Formats: sequence, C-alpha cells, structure tokens
Amino acid sequence: SIFARELHIGPIHCGSLSGSEALFEILVNPPARGSFNFREVRRPPEPDIPHKLQPLLIEAVHMQDELGHFASVVPEDVRLRLTGQHPEWEQLEDRDLVDQIRHELVTDPCGWGELAERLPYSRGRVALAVRDMLASGVLNHSK
Repeated sequence: SIFARELHIGPIHCGSLSGSEALFEILVNPPARGSFNFREVRRPPEPDIPHKLQPLLIEAVHMQDELGHFASVVPEDVRLRLTGQHPEWEQLEDRDLVDQIRHELVTDPCGWGELAERLPYSRGRVALAVRDMLASGVLNHSK
C-alpha cells in the first residue's frame, strides 16, 4: 500500500520492504501477481516518515532505465565474486548496501537476483550497487 497526502507519501510497504525501498520495488520491479493501493488519505494508518513524492518518482524512473540496461548486460543469475580489492567509497553511493553485498558474497557467491532476494533493499538498488561494484573492480563475474 502507498498512502499519499499533499505530495508526500508514507507509509509504503511491499513484502518485507518499507519506505522508499518499497516504493522503488513497486514501481521498478512490481511483484508478480501483486497489487497495491495508491490513494490519498487524511491520516496514514500508522506513523511513518513522509517522503516527498516527486524526487522518489524521478529516482524510480532513472533506476528503472539503469536497471533495464544493466540486466541486459549482466543477467541476474551470473555468479558474482569478490576480487579482494577494497571499495573506493567515493565511487560507491551506499556503504551499508555495499558492505552487505560483500558479506553475502564472502559466504556464498551468487547472482545479483539472488542477492536482491536476500537483502532488505529494492531489486533495482541491489542491481545498481552491483553494477557500480563491478565497474570499480570490487566484484567480477563468471558464467
């Protein structure tokens, strides 16, 4: 469900995701056979931090374009491996996500699709973080 009021939205939920991650998942990679409500309410049913709608929609559209291109170049089931190179943080946006991806791949190399299932981030955010980690040499992939 997505609740809107005066160009702000919140709370937003999609499976185990909430907030902006849930919105990105709903807009960029809608769940199979899923549905959602997008309606204006006077009071959200539970407290949540309101998000400004316009920047989130712009980011979701950008993410959708980038994800489409990345997914056509690196399929979601291609195995990812750490190279041993440390991340250059100025090249990578989300340190927490990068650290979680690194932690997951230390124990079990897998594709970015499986990583997206494991981590509490939208599929688009995980894929784009993997793309940036591949570009910076922190990860490599094999078929």
